Amino acid sequence: MQEKNDFGTQNAKEQLSSQEAFGAVTEGEQTCLPGEDAAEDTMPDAALSETDRKTAVKRKMRATLRKVCVCGMMIALSVILCNLLGFSPPGLVRMELGFLPIAVVGIMFGWGWSAVCYGMADFIGGSIFFPGQFNIFITLNKILIGALMGFGFHGRKKIGVVRILITFALISVLLSFGMMALIFHFQFGNPWSVVLPTRAVNAACTFVLRVVTMLLVDTRLTALLKREGDKINA
Repeated sequence: MQEKNDFGTQNAKEQLSSQEAFGAVTEGEQTCLPGEDAAEDTMPDAALSETDRKTAVKRKMRATLRKVCVCGMMIALSVILCNLLGFSPPGLVRMELGFLPIAVVGIMFGWGWSAVCYGMADFIGGSIFFPGQFNIFITLNKILIGALMGFGFHGRKKIGVVRILITFALISVLLSFGMMALIFHFQFGNPWSVVLPTRAVNAACTFVLRVVTMLLVDTRLTALLKREGDKINA
């Protein structure tokens, strides 16, 4: 009787060991399968990532092309407003709105684009209407004006009176008066007694004109321009 019990216990242990071994083999096979599935799943993910990358590149190229088209139109408009529609009343400074299309570029695309556009507008306008009189320092002045307008105006649905005043005050004091006075004195040899009062009057008049014009634009168009810029950048 005791021998039968021992024999039954031994058979039970052998069966249990066989089940455990089979279970280990099954688990081993199962652990391989997810790895194989993961390896297979990574291939579509990699292909999808490559497709997404190409799509993003194409989208960026389209956005850049649209920006270039808009900037080209704004450059042409700036040249017209500055050189064809600008005027100089007798005894006063030159009044023109060539800055306005560049401010639009600054609102829509930021300071880099507005800086380049104002520099190109000055170069093209000077080459057409004043051939042989190109001055790199005056063009640099325009580039800095465009950059400041981009810094001050970009990314806002409404610019606000304070920001407009501060932006154009900096432009008038540092660039329209300060830098241009240096250019007229050292580049063209005009005496300080003529340069300083002339540039002061010019800076004051252009400051008023720019502020009033930009306030009108801010009231009606800034939110629309920002929205269109966001669409192009998207």
